[in-house]
Amino acid sequence: MNKAAHRAIAKGQAKTNLGRWSWIRYKGKGSQTLKIIVAYRPNPPQGPFTVYDQQNAYFNTLGRDICPRQAFLLVLIKAINSGLEKGDHILLMMDGNSNMKNSDIVTALQRISLQEIILQCHGLLGPATHKRNSSNVPINGIWPSPGLRIDKGGYFAYDEVITNTENRCLWVEISYMMAFGHNMPPLSKRQPR
Repeated sequence: MNKAAHRAIAKGQAKTNLGRWSWIRYKGKGSQTLKIIVAYRPNPPQGPFTVYDQQNAYFNTLGRDICPRQAFLLVLIKAINSGLEKGDHILLMMDGNSNMKNSDIVTALQRISLQEIILQCHGLLGPATHKRNSSNVPINGIWPSPGLRIDKGGYFAYDEVITNTENRCLWVEISYMMAFGHNMPPLSKRQPR
């Protein structure tokens, strides 16, 4: 936004068009790039007419016998790895519908060196991030790649930022220099007197 808007060089979404994630890529100084991915993993199966059920029907039409949640995770990890191989800094913001403290998402993302940053900053006592969550665990998280330092981060109260939603808004603060790099000013040499 604002000063960063002109740095956007590409945008896209998951190739299946299932609404699983979208991304935007920014160009910083030199060859520094930042790719921000916003992702949604469907809930476990809960009956007909759910996102899980819709995605399951899609995979069935392709003859693929795979759980949509597992398919999401496999393809997301592949997409993140692709960005990392290109040299992108990655910032993944995800409604994972899984425990962000300990789950298959945590294991998969830690394998590629991503850590949930808000829990890392504030400890594992993070609050529930969905109103109907009775187990007091966050199911949403923000995952930066190594080398992308987050200055601050936390959780808003329900309805504090976006009203009439069942999820908390999560936030992080990244310095402009961290996100986009900077050119060091030339050294000024003092002239001898």
